[in-house]
Amino acid sequence: MSILEISNSKDFVLPIDNRPKYITSGQPAFEVPIKLVNRKDEISIGLEFICDRKLFGSFYKSLHPNFFQQMGINDGVFIAPFVLSNKLLKHIIFPGDIDLLIIPYQENNLLLVRSIAVELKIVRATFAKQGKSPNDYGFSQASSLLSHGFPYVAVCHLIISDVSPSNAWRSVSVTQVLDDYGHVSTPQEFYSDMMPRDLLERCYGRLIANCPNNHLGLFTAYPSEDQFWIPRGRHAIASEQFKPNTLYAIYEFFCRNYNCFLDTPAYPPFCGPIKNH
Repeated sequence: MSILEISNSKDFVLPIDNRPKYITSGQPAFEVPIKLVNRKDEISIGLEFICDRKLFGSFYKSLHPNFFQQMGINDGVFIAPFVLSNKLLKHIIFPGDIDLLIIPYQENNLLLVRSIAVELKIVRATFAKQGKSPNDYGFSQASSLLSHGFPYVAVCHLIISDVSPSNAWRSVSVTQVLDDYGHVSTPQEFYSDMMPRDLLERCYGRLIANCPNNHLGLFTAYPSEDQFWIPRGRHAIASEQFKPNTLYAIYEFFCRNYNCFLDTPAYPPFCGPIKNH
């Protein structure tokens, strides 16, 4: 049976016996050593990424666009960051960890066949070296995860950088949304540092050009505390190497370690899908 046939059946839809505590906006989610925060370590940036639910939602929508649109008010995903690979499958040596293990749920059931293993990479850019390529794209790690039977695998590059000098800022048009019907104000000229947009396009272009496997989902984002830069991504394709034993291992890992997962619902609590008027 193929993964696509399974996705239309009730196979690997298993019950959630225990759920991680839901963390609301503003509550602490993870404790991170300050030295990792100061040096913008991959762990620190990765945890910030999954806690930014708006940005993470864009990421998940890119990887599973059709499924994302079908998610209901009681659906969502559980996210486990930086899982030691041999704690999930004892025979995995490479990669040493799974940067993000994402399991979607529907009501009170896990949809294991749509689980995604993600390889994260931090792209460290500067104004002086905007075109610098990463030493490791993460494709070898992602390909190994495919070979170990994960149903979906993705590579995600998160960009951090300094700022451009003011003489390099560019003129852009800015408008405001006035109501729920799409009316906007008259565009006004505004000068802005557009380097994040340039870095996003360059990074995504490199991912596309160098990716060795069309099954891999790809995503690049520029996390920012004060601005939302629209990320770029492509959907993940169901793996032809998928293994049922890997799905059972994912379920057993969740049952043992459910408190290590971050619950991210498709819609905020007490909120449903936005309806068109």
